[in-house]
Amino acid sequence: MHPERNLFGFLQHSLLETCGVLGIGTKIVVSSELTIDHGLRGESKVIATCRHVGASVYINPSGGVDLYSRETFAEHGIDLKFLRPVEIRYRQLGDDFVPWLSILDVMMFNSVDEIRGLLTNGFELE
Repeated sequence: MHPERNLFGFLQHSLLETCGVLGIGTKIVVSSELTIDHGLRGESKVIATCRHVGASVYINPSGGVDLYSRETFAEHGIDLKFLRPVEIRYRQLGDDFVPWLSILDVMMFNSVDEIRGLLTNGFELE
């Protein structure tokens, strides 16, 4: 089966297209293509992935605060940080603003420059 015809292929393509529209040039690496021990799970797998690509900082959404230990990452020379979203506001249809929707909603109602500003100011790094 062609990769673009499965869910992963669809999601990867969508992510790459969204990044392209927004001018985000971050290199995206597919972890399953890395030569690491894929039997590892959780924190151990993330650390192995970071070490494989030479990362000195790993940024995870704030939901991972209870999953990952800064001390364990530091033991491997990796600075663990958490990205916490702050509420953003923009004009949507109607008078009632609905927060915390997807990037697709943000893209429907904002210019590329406005989106870049929201992404730049819409998160705190802890």
